Amino acid sequence: MSDPLSSGGSPSHPSELTDSFVISDSQEPEQLTATLKHKEFKARFVSHSVETHKAEMKLMLKPYKDITPGSQQALGKKLIRKLGKVRALFKPSLPAEQQPVPGWEEAHIPAPEWQDELGVNQVDMFVSDERLLKNIDSGSEFYVRMGNGALFNGEVPETFDIAQLDRRQTCFLLSALGAYAMTPLGNRLLQQIIRLYPEGFVGVTLNDDALAERNVKILVSSSRPVDGNGKDFYSFANSSGARWPGYIEKACHALLLERSDNIKQMKQDMPDEDLSHIEGLLRLLTSDEKTDCLLDRIDMSLAFSLLPPMPELESTSPAFQQPQKPSIFDVRDDALEDPMTQEQIRFNIQNGIPVIMGTRGDWKGALNATSGTPTNHAVTVLGPAFLRKGSTVVEGFLTYDPYGEAFGSSDIATASAGAVTNVKAVGQAIRFCSYGDIHNYFNRVAIARGGFVHNPEYLKQLAAKKPDGTGDEDGWELL
Repeated sequence: MSDPLSSGGSPSHPSELTDSFVISDSQEPEQLTATLKHKEFKARFVSHSVETHKAEMKLMLKPYKDITPGSQQALGKKLIRKLGKVRALFKPSLPAEQQPVPGWEEAHIPAPEWQDELGVNQVDMFVSDERLLKNIDSGSEFYVRMGNGALFNGEVPETFDIAQLDRRQTCFLLSALGAYAMTPLGNRLLQQIIRLYPEGFVGVTLNDDALAERNVKILVSSSRPVDGNGKDFYSFANSSGARWPGYIEKACHALLLERSDNIKQMKQDMPDEDLSHIEGLLRLLTSDEKTDCLLDRIDMSLAFSLLPPMPELESTSPAFQQPQKPSIFDVRDDALEDPMTQEQIRFNIQNGIPVIMGTRGDWKGALNATSGTPTNHAVTVLGPAFLRKGSTVVEGFLTYDPYGEAFGSSDIATASAGAVTNVKAVGQAIRFCSYGDIHNYFNRVAIARGGFVHNPEYLKQLAAKKPDGTGDEDGWELL
């Protein structure tokens, strides 16, 4: 356990970016008590030198020397994807042209927080592979696959580096990473939060508004842990050789595990205190799902809340603006049929803001799953696109399933702005969806923190319109 557990405490760090998780300033007795407990909890979280963790950093897993395993897919998911591929044999391919999004070259991207030399960094936590893996499977013996792995393939993170493992329920996190990697701003932000060190460690900066109320710097091993059969515990098994998705998975797992263990320790140190509020904040990070692995509890909104917000941007339309406080737009179910919601989703996609979609989990979702994509699953929005059906042009967007390579990568390399990608409705990692069809295939949409929301003045203009349509437009219109 790391230094934040010390009973002496230290001054807490100021909050940087706040959202709905921040405790109210109300002076109600119960809320005031909760606020004081939260401050006491935060006082345990201080930055400390890498040297502090030297003993834990020396722990190494056994090298795995046998042959690389074949498919790492579970049978159930494998059958779903095979069914989609079979259906694809009877479906035509249609050309979809991905449209460009603004590059936002003027946007201010924060400077990297990680120093060139590992030893001079101040970190908030280091969590060893052994401690992480015991949370995944306490009864297994763990190994590490030897060999060099690049942080990025081609010097930048790419969406198609992502290949989710069936043993991990991290589609929400991986889809969010894919959305960041695909957008100009998101890609640059991803490069700022991660650094690989030759000493065998990787540093990742994540946002922890729920508990620490600030960004935290996490250090984990850069090793690729596997089980006794050589199968990965994190999503490293992509053909590109880029390891950044697996490293960020490990860092997110470390954050959740460290926070959970710190709360357990605090309960031991303060047995007579009511810490239910602190535990409630932890559930914001881990949801209420009763799974052993904390990493698998990350949902769509949390996936985006862990990542950096979009920088300050000037909207290209008076109908939209950024909120004063970076927040996640997370909408579900029938709200996706609302024209205003669809307008907001479209504007963010067209302006290069990271967006992810969650597949339906009802009977309609089960029917859609025969296309090869499971229910209650998340996909990355690659960007706006036009689909051509003969002489008809349909406006929409392309999506990427983080299972990616499980479908085959023949159509992946051409998925870039201006390129024409042949897509099918089934059996592929990359698909097309029109804006009007969102509710038919998805029941949840999340937009990254700092994405665009409707300008209140715009909404007032719409509300002021007369039923006969003779109201003063004043330059406002539905996009």
